[in-house]
Amino acid sequence: MAVLVAYIDDSKSDSYLTMAGYSFVVGETHSFEKKWSDTLKYFGVPYLHMREFKKPNSVYEHLKSDPGKMASFFMMLVNAIQQGADSCVASSIRLGDLEEFNKDHDLNLHPCAVAIYGCLLNFSLNTPQDWRDKLEINFDHFERSMRHACMAEDYYLSDTSTKNIKNISFSINMLKKNENYKTIYQLQAADFLAWEVRKNLEDNKDFRPSHTARRNVALLQKEYEKYAAQHQNKHGRQPRERISYLELISGMGKPKTNIWTRDDLEEALTRHHDGWGGQER
Repeated sequence: MAVLVAYIDDSKSDSYLTMAGYSFVVGETHSFEKKWSDTLKYFGVPYLHMREFKKPNSVYEHLKSDPGKMASFFMMLVNAIQQGADSCVASSIRLGDLEEFNKDHDLNLHPCAVAIYGCLLNFSLNTPQDWRDKLEINFDHFERSMRHACMAEDYYLSDTSTKNIKNISFSINMLKKNENYKTIYQLQAADFLAWEVRKNLEDNKDFRPSHTARRNVALLQKEYEKYAAQHQNKHGRQPRERISYLELISGMGKPKTNIWTRDDLEEALTRHHDGWGGQER
């Protein structure tokens, strides 16, 4: 049995919404929790929350004023994740594309539900069968969270690509009222991942490779080189490479991630012959 702990990062003003998280083998989280807890204590930090980290006068000011110490702090957290988590998943929605898709097809798919659905697909289609026999998914509280989680389950179950893995048994749970990112280390790690994935996309939001290129490494490289040259001409520098994001995913094997663009949504539409089941109208 596996447990997936996930977090939604939505600035409500940027181009993307991201859900991301880590999977752990049930009963084998002690090492991760101890390393995470020890790191927080060593650096005098009560918990990790990336949005709070960026705010002025936060509990992280002593780290932000010392770049070397801050780098060590995050490196030790990355180490705890890479040694304790089994895999990571992430699903990002290009919000403008989803809005246009909904309008053109008279649908009302919700970005949070699509992000959860994307994570379910990523995990179930890329995970060994013995792990998929039973999966527990835990989410942080977010607006209308349980409703959107149920909608995501409908999107997933009505997707014909999942017909051969319908025997997966999963339960979607919200944290208890007295639980939140301040008390759940796995959720803090999920927040870290979701933040880095979304920020990495925002930093390079002008890079919009074709649907074909995203499935062909050689074509993708060519399109990135073209984007980099345009970026250099416009800004006088190469595109920003988010080192913290690269370090975070470097030890996780092949991360199970995807970006939902208009092309991906249109492709998914062909797999929902009988509708999406849980969409709002």
